[in-house]
Amino acid sequence: MIISGGFAIVRKCKDKTTKEFYALKIINKKNLDKAGLTLLDREVNIMRQVTHENIVKLHNVFDSRTKMCLVLDLLEGGELFDRIIEQGHFSENNAAHCFGQLVTALNYLHQKQIVHRDLKVSKK
Repeated sequence: MIISGGFAIVRKCKDKTTKEFYALKIINKKNLDKAGLTLLDREVNIMRQVTHENIVKLHNVFDSRTKMCLVLDLLEGGELFDRIIEQGHFSENNAAHCFGQLVTALNYLHQKQIVHRDLKVSKK
């Protein structure tokens, strides 16, 4: 599995010791200016502070002069809209469950004075 974006690609990877799968986000720092590098460092520092069951976890960071690699939880659930289309419906119970996860995670972040601008839903 490889997902490409403007500044990064994401690959599925496996810890050789534990056999667990993770997402490896590889960021090409050559494409970032000084302001972009500052924002990247800020985002990574914020991610290091966050531990919540409904928020993707940063497990490790490998940083070099040209690339930064982030080892993250692997979330293969996809987009909520796509799941609704697949199922053909979205029950009130499902909506309440997703909304509860969202509110719990946002409350946790807001208590830490963190604003999240890219919300996703996982199949957990």
